[in-house]
Formats: sequence, C-alpha cells, structure tokens
Amino acid sequence: MPLIEILLLPSAEQVDRAAVARAVNAAVAEAIPCRLDAVWTVWRTIDGPFVRGAAVSGEHAEGRFGPVVHVYHHRTAEEVDRIAEAIETVLARWLSLDRSDIFVTTQPVSIPDPTLP
Repeated sequence: MPLIEILLLPSAEQVDRAAVARAVNAAVAEAIPCRLDAVWTVWRTIDGPFVRGAAVSGEHAEGRFGPVVHVYHHRTAEEVDRIAEAIETVLARWLSLDRSDIFVTTQPVSIPDPTLP
C-alpha cells in the first residue's frame, strides 16, 4: 500500500483536490499495478512560507512553488520509480506545472506480519 502525502501552497486558482488525489491514486494503482483501494493520498496545504533557494512564496509567487510529495511504500525499486513517474505526470497535468517543479521523496516502510503476536 503506498501512502502519498502532497504538500502544496494555497492556490489562487481553486483546484479540486479530491479529483487530483483520485487521479493520482488511479495512476499509481495502474503503474505498479495494484488495487485502487490500496493507494491512499493525503493533501496538506502549507500555511507557512515556502522557501526555495532564496525565493520566498508570497501572494503572487505561488505558481513557482510546486508540490512536495512524500511516498511511503513497501515496494520494489522499479515500482517506486513507476509510482514517482505516475505522480509527477498527474500533478504536472492537473496543476499546470513543469515536472521539474514537483519534488517527490520516497520512504520505504515495514509492514508488520499480522500473524505474529
């Protein structure tokens, strides 16, 4: 189960975040492949300043600051590459961003064996 966390500044344009998250989930499920209900996405709005290099987010600069995306997973390296590719593709299209403005990190996690005490 990948868990995807999208962090993004509030946008001047209203984006249907639920629709974007559904599109991300569908693309990831198709890319690895897995059941759609095994992919979770959480969207968080960054309320403090977003600083990229020396540039600080502001009222007129938000479009230059793409999302930071964290992916928690229990997948192979090849699957992780496909997950990141799917996320970047969907977010670039839905948010009208260049893919280079999307920062994706991945973090492997352990899945406990439910049969162990």
